[in-house]
Amino acid sequence: MTQEELAEQSNLSVNYISKIERTQDQNISFDVLAKIAHSLNITIAEFIGKPPITPSNADIETVQERKLLTRLRQMDRESRDKAIDAILQLLDLQTPSKNNRGSRAGRPLGHDKGKKDNARK
Repeated sequence: MTQEELAEQSNLSVNYISKIERTQDQNISFDVLAKIAHSLNITIAEFIGKPPITPSNADIETVQERKLLTRLRQMDRESRDKAIDAILQLLDLQTPSKNNRGSRAGRPLGHDKGKKDNARK
């Protein structure tokens, strides 16, 4: 990516991007770091060279969890956020809440079909 492209995507001037690259002792605001990192599709931690905090292998219990985390990390930030929201919505559908104890939430489809049939007779 060129300085011009980065400047355009991050809403910063080309001169400012150039100055950041040329000068070592710069005080760059968090907002500017966030704009540049977002434009590069990386986290601020990755931008400044700090490894992101990730679960250790001991924390990941199954191959499926590892696959999910790997796939999520490969996505751009917007897609990752959308995928996480969708996964959380699916989990909410599978987990009966305290308020839904009398509803069908968390029960397999057809669970109370026999009850309805018996009530009609």
